[in-house]
Amino acid sequence: MATTIGDITRLLNEAGDGHETAAEELWSIAQAEIRSQAQHLVARERVGDDLQPSMLVNEVWIRMNQGKPAGFAES
Repeated sequence: MATTIGDITRLLNEAGDGHETAAEELWSIAQAEIRSQAQHLVARERVGDDLQPSMLVNEVWIRMNQGKPAGFAES
């Protein structure tokens, strides 16, 4: 299923209202996109490098949240 900007906006609004399933779905969509981008980056690395897409995804998550639990709020 393709995700539209409208879907993302709806999920962000629902997650901001405290709907846990929306937050989970939003993270699932984001994780898939981040993993796709990571796979493209890893494919360009030298043979023998020990870089995995999942390592990049985890690093992005940690940096985005600075080690804190995720929260959603309107700005």
